[in-house]
Amino acid sequence: MLVGQFEAVEQKVGKLLEAYKGLKDSNLALLNKIDQLEAELQGKIEAESRYEQEKTAVRSKIDELLVRIQNVTEAS
Repeated sequence: MLVGQFEAVEQKVGKLLEAYKGLKDSNLALLNKIDQLEAELQGKIEAESRYEQEKTAVRSKIDELLVRIQNVTEAS
């Protein structure tokens, strides 16, 4: 009877260790996914910043051209 109880405890501990290993593996996979998503997010933040700089430069050039056109039309 005592042997049976030990075997039952041993089986439960084995299942518990299997569950722990599975959760540990899942946790590692999720941590890796977080790292990947953070890297992607950083890349998108940098791309957005470059886009805003380009947009500002284009807007500035357009404003300069509009002023030049206005100056030409006023001189005529």
